[in-house]
Amino acid sequence: MKTFFRSILVLLTIILVSQHMNAQSLKDYQWKNRLVVVFTDTISNPSYRGQLEILNKETPQFEERKLQLILAVPGKYREIFPSTSGWVPDPKLYKYRKMASEDFEVLLIGLDGGVKLRQASPFTTKRLFSTIDSMPMRQAEIRKQGRR
Repeated sequence: MKTFFRSILVLLTIILVSQHMNAQSLKDYQWKNRLVVVFTDTISNPSYRGQLEILNKETPQFEERKLQLILAVPGKYREIFPSTSGWVPDPKLYKYRKMASEDFEVLLIGLDGGVKLRQASPFTTKRLFSTIDSMPMRQAEIRKQGRR
């Protein structure tokens, strides 16, 4: 009987830990990564597809700026860059979407966790990177790298 209860306890622990790992929030990225979060009602959305096409051309720039790309649809999300993950159930992430009347929204979230840019049309990489490069933390990163 003791072994049965121990097995149940181990199983419950594994389930709880795995659910906690999957229920990642945007705060988990804070101070580690900047985020581009693309919200869409459906992955067949032309704005979504256009945004991914624009951003996929600039992945070296993403790495340099500590950027991660996340796609969020109602009830789930997935990381697209730097590596592609499977869909992760998450009912909370979609709450960051503010333009409810639109079927597409994209956010830039800074290292501090604050929303730096929000729009209902795809970002151009010029606007995205110039916004990031003007941030004080990014300026410090550039100075630290000895580039200016």
